[in-house]
Amino acid sequence: MTEGRINIIDATPIETAQSVPGNGKDGQASKDPEAGWHVKQDSRGRPKSTYGYSVHTGVDEYGFIHSQR
Repeated sequence: MTEGRINIIDATPIETAQSVPGNGKDGQASKDPEAGWHVKQDSRGRPKSTYGYSVHTGVDEYGFIHSQR
């Protein structure tokens, strides 16, 4: 990032194939053990929870993506 430039960061939740972490024989999640719960507000301001991953995208003032994690 360059000093004096505008950067916008968005965190988008990505839902996993299994929306509820079901437990396997060893007590761990049967699918996507690295996923977690993410809470974000919907358009009406109510909290919405999603089980999955979060993608963070950084763009500059012109809309060009400069990082995604």
